[in-house]
This record gives sequence, C-alpha cells and structure tokens, in this order.
Amino acid sequence: MASIGLYLAGGYGAPRKTPGAAGALVDGAVAGLYLHGFGALFAVMGGVLFVITMLRALLVRVARDYAPPAIYVTENGAAFDDPDPVNGVVEDPQRVDYYWRYLDACAAAIAQGVPLKGYFAWSLLDNFEWARGYLKRFGIVHVDYKTLVRTPKRSALFYRDLIAAHRADASD
Repeated sequence: MASIGLYLAGGYGAPRKTPGAAGALVDGAVAGLYLHGFGALFAVMGGVLFVITMLRALLVRVARDYAPPAIYVTENGAAFDDPDPVNGVVEDPQRVDYYWRYLDACAAAIAQGVPLKGYFAWSLLDNFEWARGYLKRFGIVHVDYKTLVRTPKRSALFYRDLIAAHRADASD
C-alpha cells in the first residue's frame, strides 16, 4: 500500500522566491507534498495549481513504478482565512475549489488505471496547527474556539454531497 499526504497552508497565489522548510513559500505559506511508504519527500516549488497538476502524474507514476495493490491519499487540505458562520454555514469557496480540483485529479488517475482506494480530507475540524497555531483553519467544519460550537463549512457540504453522489453511482 502507498500513502500520499498533501497540504497547503495559505491560499492561492504565485510562489515567492524564499524557500520554506518543506517547499516554497506561496503567499507566505509553505506548500509541500509527501510520499509516505517510499521514504521520499517531494518539495513543491510552484504553488497550488502545480501541486494539483502534479497529483495525477504522481499517482500514475507510483502505480506504474511500484505497483502497489492500493493507494490512499491520506492527508490533503488547505488553510484559508474563513469567515465566521452565517445562517448555520461557513462559506469557503476557495476550499471547495481546492477539493474539487484535487478530486478531479484523483478521478483522472483512476481512469488511467491507478488503484486509488481512498481519499481523506485534512482536516475534519479546525484545530491547532503546529506551525501556525490557531491563525489558519484547515477544517471542513468550523470550530468556535471559545464555545467549541461546530458549524459545517460549504466544503463539508460539498464533500458530503460528492460522496453521496458517488455512492449512488456505485449502487446503480
């Protein structure tokens, strides 16, 4: 089995010239891609769109070169400056777009014969991140840090609906 983890702490934008510990600084954020199970670290030097474009190619290459029986994307997410909840939902269109593009790349890889068996969004809940504390929010569910009230973000609803649609397709 192969496990691939991807993350972006920041937002969309052109890369800056200053390198980060695990990749390039993208609007002040470190972007990186880890390939677990093969002892490799790939530094991403081009921002979100490069990573998204690279994911399909990476999945195809891992399947071709290592022939694992299954591949899982085990950690994939992005941190943005989310607004507060309004009428029971947090609007996070950048994260929805981010997940849509990554999942589309996963679908393209599956269509090319990649044995991708799972995809895990990072993370379910907003949380304390080791590098940024509470400054950025990764979760698809908003957490009010004072009251601990949890509110779904639009990305959570998108992810739920996408899973439901594919479950329905699989049962047809």
